Amino acid sequence: MACLISARNINKIYEDVIAVKNVNLEIKEGFYAIMGRSGSGKTTLLNILGLLDDLTDGELYVRDRLVSKLNDIEKAKIRMKDFGFVFQSFHLNPKLKAFENVMVPMYINEEYRNKDLQKRAIELLELLEMKDRCHHFPSQLSGGQQQRVAIARALANDPACIFADEPTGNLDTDSEKIVLDHLKLLSQKGKTVVIVSHNDIVLDYADKVYYMNNGILEEKNEA
Repeated sequence: MACLISARNINKIYEDVIAVKNVNLEIKEGFYAIMGRSGSGKTTLLNILGLLDDLTDGELYVRDRLVSKLNDIEKAKIRMKDFGFVFQSFHLNPKLKAFENVMVPMYINEEYRNKDLQKRAIELLELLEMKDRCHHFPSQLSGGQQQRVAIARALANDPACIFADEPTGNLDTDSEKIVLDHLKLLSQKGKTVVIVSHNDIVLDYADKVYYMNNGILEEKNEA
């Protein structure tokens, strides 16, 4: 199985605070969980892996290509092609309907410029069991439904990897399970899912589990 992302001796320092310390990690296919308390460094690590934040030193590779030294425009192209992002706050445009929110990433992707973007957006919402909510505005959707729209949007450019930062943090128990079930299904269909969370329910879904503590990443040993 090919390695999608490889982090080698990654460090991130904010002034005199070490947020990520000497992390080594290889991400292939599957469902990865990075667990830890608030302030443990897990979100910072996720942002580095997803090219949303720069590392202080170390090396980061995507598909065997050294990407940590690339400029912002080159990193943005990799994010557009290979990565999708889901956050605790849904970040949906309140003035756009569900399918229109899903279409947004495709507008900047040349591969979809001449395709039927609305058709693809509705197909993705159908995948997330949201076809009957395609024409609803975010304010007309529950939290769980909004998060499923956000997942569909993350899938818009057919990325290899979905990064999810506390994606169920604002959801009730039932909605949380629905969202995690969908993320698990995506991983079983060949997408890589990397989720950071402090909620132990995620452990029931993960193929690999890591714990972050004071910037140090440790893999959970199998029982």
